[in-house]
Amino acid sequence: MRGTAIAAPRATSAATRGTSTLDRIGYGIIGAGWILPNHAIAARYLRDQNVELTAIADIDERRARRAAEEFGARHWYTDHRALLARDDVHVVSLCLPHHLHRDVAIAAARAGKHVLCEKPLALDVAEADAIIAAAREAGVQLGVVFQHRWDPPFQRLRRAVERRAFGQVLLGHVFHRCKNLTAPEFRDAWREHGKTVGGGVMTMQTIHFLDILLWCLGPVESVTARVDALLLKRDVEDTGSAVLRFRSGAIGSVVSTEANETERISRIEIHGTTGTAVWENSAWLRWEPAPGDAEPAARDDEPRLSEADRARLLFGTGHVKQIVDFVDRVRRGLPPAVTGEDGRHATAVVRAMYESSETGRTVLVR
Repeated sequence: MRGTAIAAPRATSAATRGTSTLDRIGYGIIGAGWILPNHAIAARYLRDQNVELTAIADIDERRARRAAEEFGARHWYTDHRALLARDDVHVVSLCLPHHLHRDVAIAAARAGKHVLCEKPLALDVAEADAIIAAAREAGVQLGVVFQHRWDPPFQRLRRAVERRAFGQVLLGHVFHRCKNLTAPEFRDAWREHGKTVGGGVMTMQTIHFLDILLWCLGPVESVTARVDALLLKRDVEDTGSAVLRFRSGAIGSVVSTEANETERISRIEIHGTTGTAVWENSAWLRWEPAPGDAEPAARDDEPRLSEADRARLLFGTGHVKQIVDFVDRVRRGLPPAVTGEDGRHATAVVRAMYESSETGRTVLVR
């Protein structure tokens, strides 16, 4: 079904917005691009918990209609305002080009919808602050997709750091190397320009692994960095390196390139006074906690998905786990596991990398 008349979003009453009343949740998705299946599969997975994929919106009529038909949404629209005007949509996922996040997230919050936004939250800190303020004023939850926090290796790492399994953390390191992505879904024009994408490899890819460092080591105080477009003909970086000073006193580094034709490598390292952990691609190369560390058994939270759904997912089941968690927290009136402030800080750190590279100075993260 296609919405035709576009009404202004109706303000949702506090009773409707209140989490205690959301026994049944209508889910909406804005943006039907390549990441949409992860969100749609998650919403469909929650059917047994009274969640309905109510509507999908995309400016491309064919994509909106096809997505609704494939994933069982009852309505589809070519204007996100029509989706936001629906009183039976309570939660929305934003799967949009980065330069659209601010305006659509603010509109969604003002329409009384709880918002889960794909990373990065915004192009810059000012935009992030505007989104956070709108959500706070509207009394809705604002979450940011950093799905790798739900990957078992990183859950294990976070728990270990929390119980000081490696002692006082001294160093954290991220290394990410990959080929430039040339598949059609990655060649949208908006991905090639700083004004619409916000940045290159640090913003598009490495930010996921940076987020794991932030999650484990806490906020960053200052950044010294150098980034550049060494190979790819565009106005955002394909290669970069940064040194981070965490407020805890720990020192971190982030090194990344997508101008490489060899094997992809993604690595995270944590080094403390009494132990070390090194993860690469899908395995632990080193897991050396302090002697006597008692590691609790991991919780099995894998969603019971069909093989067909698993085959459609990008990046594993992290999106599904995060969306399940987000909906549960909305219902219980709890802040998201990844808050708007978390998304803001990740954006602030990456923007500090760019500013440091441009000025040649160490930049304080605010």
